Amino acid sequence: MLDVYFDEIVLSHHNLCLVERPLIPTAEREVVHHDNIDLLDGGLTEFGSLKNRPITLKVNILEENLKPKLREFKGAFLNKRSFNMIFGDDPEFYHRVKSAKIGNIENEFYQKGEFNIDMILDPFEYYKHRNISKGTNSIKVDNRGTYKALPIIHIKGTGNIVLTVNDISMTIEGMRDQIIIDCEKLDYYNPLTPNTSTEKIHTKHFPELPMGWNTISTKGNVSSIEVEFKERYL
Repeated sequence: MLDVYFDEIVLSHHNLCLVERPLIPTAEREVVHHDNIDLLDGGLTEFGSLKNRPITLKVNILEENLKPKLREFKGAFLNKRSFNMIFGDDPEFYHRVKSAKIGNIENEFYQKGEFNIDMILDPFEYYKHRNISKGTNSIKVDNRGTYKALPIIHIKGTGNIVLTVNDISMTIEGMRDQIIIDCEKLDYYNPLTPNTSTEKIHTKHFPELPMGWNTISTKGNVSSIEVEFKERYL
């Protein structure tokens, strides 16, 4: 029987099981076609971002007294805002659930119930173990995923620092002791004083790690650098 984990909530722990193995959706890219453009035969195709993925799990329960079990599961599940989902046959990878709801429960027989769990997933599958690399003032990291990764970069040093990731550079002004650059949240802060950052960063955009090897280097008074990221798969 295929089990499903929603963080610490496990279907089988509530005497629930899947009616059938679900279809795992693949993310689609937003595509916009612009027709009737002067001097351009065939129109223009514009590619956007990857879309979220809808998925439905069909679940049933066989229980002598099923209503208390269902209330227990619904209370735990629906109180979660965002969480990760892991299928028991693929335990090293997880899906991020952005929203979820439980459908009406078919309860024709008092010992059996069946219902749907409808969820919206973000576009990726994530490798469960974070990739962490450390160095002094430069480092190389290997993104083995099938999509660009968004790193968290932790730099220790002082003064004005230039951080270069492949061919993208950012200048950090007035660094005091250390700084964390979170490229997923598009944020930066000093972990010692996260609410009162005095550093300034100048860059066109936060760096990304394409598939394969990436070079990260610094200029200035840097004593250590640590890069952490999650491998993402389509």
